[in-house]
Amino acid sequence: MNPRCAESRDVPTALIWDIKQYALHDGPGIRTTVFFKGCPLRCAWCCNPESQSFAPEMIWMAENCIGCGQCVQVCPHQAIAVVSGAVHIDAGRCDGCGRCSDNCPGGALQTMGRAYSIDRLMEEVLKDEGFFWRSGGGLTLSGGEPLAQADFARHLLERYKQETHGHTAVETCGQADPETVTALLPVVDLWLYDLKHIDPATHRRGTGADNRRILKNARTICEAGAALVPRIPLIPGFNDDHPSLAALAAFAAALPGVGEVHLMPYHRLGHPKYARLNRPYPFGDRRPSTPAAIEAARRIFADAGLKAGIGG
Repeated sequence: MNPRCAESRDVPTALIWDIKQYALHDGPGIRTTVFFKGCPLRCAWCCNPESQSFAPEMIWMAENCIGCGQCVQVCPHQAIAVVSGAVHIDAGRCDGCGRCSDNCPGGALQTMGRAYSIDRLMEEVLKDEGFFWRSGGGLTLSGGEPLAQADFARHLLERYKQETHGHTAVETCGQADPETVTALLPVVDLWLYDLKHIDPATHRRGTGADNRRILKNARTICEAGAALVPRIPLIPGFNDDHPSLAALAAFAAALPGVGEVHLMPYHRLGHPKYARLNRPYPFGDRRPSTPAAIEAARRIFADAGLKAGIGG
């Protein structure tokens, strides 16, 4: 074992649903992005529904299934049945043990959410260490919501800083206790910060929670002198009208040190994931952001004095 990754017995584990290496859109340079499982919000347009629950989940991809029935045989909880050629998973019985996905020859079943120690994650992250220092990249924590597992996130970032002195970033919705944000400030070099709406009631209708804590935490981060880039999802019928975007632009422009935003056009790439989780897609009738709508949004933020990049 790498001596730098000696066992850390004084830190918890975290539930992680994905690790993306050679990531190019989650901060500067080439990065490894660690996706934490679980989010306090329930955005109707979420493109990663598998990230929302704080418990492990199984997904079934019909296109990969060879119909062998191995999953039914190995499940210790009788949580899987095949009905008319389709695999059905009883979420009440499934505990996310992963035995079915580990034994699926076609890769049709996948476990979303596995417990990782910091040592195990560091071994994955450090595989790309050479790319980090050559490109100015580093480690990004994403989700779900990494601040929902804040103790682990802080320990991981501290460990990464100690061993590499590399760049760190956090992608967050900002829905966290202020104390959580303050504790992470010393180990986060860049905050990629979602801002979805200014009006608290509208924000609640779209995400399940109002935004007062989110806006306060954004101000706290910027007033501490930390680097923050707002990320604005452009959601048709929710916030892509001129008044909503102008209010977001005014808020972002007033944050100390903020000179740019990332506009994130709405797309439907997450639609198939809902079927894999046996959930309805809430935004089934919404169409992707048009080039005209994206350009109109860019001009609103430019008029507020902000550089508006498209995408992450």
